[in-house]
Amino acid sequence: MKVLIVDDNKENCYLLEHLLHGHGYDAVSVTNGVEALAELARDGYGLIISDVLMPEMDGFRLCREVKGDERFAHIRFVFYTATYTDESDRAFALSLGAERFLIKPAEPDAFVRAIGEVLRDREVGTLVAGPPPVQDDAKYLKRYNERLIQKLEEKMVQLEQANRALADSQMFLHTMIQSEPECVKLMGADGRLLTMNPAGLAMIQAESLADVRGKPLHTLVRPPHRAAFHALTEAVFRGEAGVLEFEIDGLKGARRWLETHAVPLRGPDGDITLLGLTRDITERKRAEQEVKDLTRELEARVANRTAELSDANRELESFSYSVSHDLRAPLRVIDGFSKVLLDDYHDRLDEGARDHVRRIRAAVERMGHLIDDLLDLSRVSRTSMRREPVDLSVLAQSVATGLHATEPERAVEWVMAPGVTARGDHRLLRIALENLFGNAWKFTKRTERPRIEFGMSRDGDEAIYWVRDNGAGFDMGYADRLFGTFQRLHTADEFPGTGVGLAIVRRIIQRHGGRIWAEGAVGRGAVISFTLNVPEEA
Repeated sequence: MKVLIVDDNKENCYLLEHLLHGHGYDAVSVTNGVEALAELARDGYGLIISDVLMPEMDGFRLCREVKGDERFAHIRFVFYTATYTDESDRAFALSLGAERFLIKPAEPDAFVRAIGEVLRDREVGTLVAGPPPVQDDAKYLKRYNERLIQKLEEKMVQLEQANRALADSQMFLHTMIQSEPECVKLMGADGRLLTMNPAGLAMIQAESLADVRGKPLHTLVRPPHRAAFHALTEAVFRGEAGVLEFEIDGLKGARRWLETHAVPLRGPDGDITLLGLTRDITERKRAEQEVKDLTRELEARVANRTAELSDANRELESFSYSVSHDLRAPLRVIDGFSKVLLDDYHDRLDEGARDHVRRIRAAVERMGHLIDDLLDLSRVSRTSMRREPVDLSVLAQSVATGLHATEPERAVEWVMAPGVTARGDHRLLRIALENLFGNAWKFTKRTERPRIEFGMSRDGDEAIYWVRDNGAGFDMGYADRLFGTFQRLHTADEFPGTGVGLAIVRRIIQRHGGRIWAEGAVGRGAVISFTLNVPEEA
């Protein structure tokens, strides 16, 4: 059975071809109704699967042409659409002679089953789906035009509703602007004032809008700030938002400090106006000099916090877009087509080729785990914290029990100090212990008598928490690499992993105001120690 697929989306054509070939059909695809008629004239087809919305000739027109031509009238016709989904669309399609009207996306099994039903009905001659095809041109055009008019009327109703909503929004916005206690103003492309609310007029000491409408506001700005005011205006009209503090002389001579937040607005004709929200900051400016000596401690805290945020932002910015789109989407494609090769072309590939494909899928899976770990690092950096009493001994025992359940055959000696408590975020500290114990569990896998310990010691008033193992250990010359993202001291063949776990732990400890370090030797195990910079609970 030859099947002709008509769809202007090449990816849809490819997927349908592949699906139908896999079920024994000979499928060919074209991109519109004109190409379809030409292809029908060249070869014999038993079934047409067509989209509705296409260039040059749409699916409805194609169906009518096919059913109206005695050479092609016997060919079964199935619509497969995501645009025309109303019951009236289905009825219209069936009235043209189509056997089925399927809605995208359909499950592959359901789609193939529907196609099979159409072809079996053809073999036994028991089914006539829908009314007979319309042959009268005037009648067809009338019904076709009725469908177009119906769609147009629906759009008109939607437009009318949108216009009413817009009018309501404009009234609401006007009321809000007039009652806004801060200055709200609109300026044209030439820098002249178009409108300003009452609060703004009072700020510049204008009696009414007529006093300043159409005048350039920069004439009120004091000379030291006038150039910056011009620069902000030009930046906004280039499409960039901006903030500026400047000093003005009001119309009656009062000197004030103002702060403006300005953004561009593009009208339906393409013209750009400047929307500014201005507040009076004179009192703030006067107070700034008085509080400078008192802000040193605050500035230090802000600097530390800014550094933390900068680190987090640099990490997030480097992978957030790739994780959301450029990494996961190609991985799904690679994995999907690799599975197709193994499933559909298994007998045509020799063992070497099949092994290559399996290696590809394994690499895709590892990349997926890496992406998941990066997302975990991102969440740890961004999630809000709640400091509360945490029983670390109970957490450690819970994590150890979970690890043992994954490989119950492993005989690992666990040594857990009782009563170790602290103040911190319960969820983040659990994640930290899961990664630390997971590392110890992994690197003791080849140890004859594995032992993993958790405890606490003191250095003066400071509590030091630690996780120790007698596993593979590491060279202290590389200790500074342990807590970096993607840093690994062993190959994936020796010990699997992505090199992100200890980076997550470091981020959690840093967010608790603590520090973390590692000590170890090759073949003699390792100990990871950390502080939380908060007093532990008794």
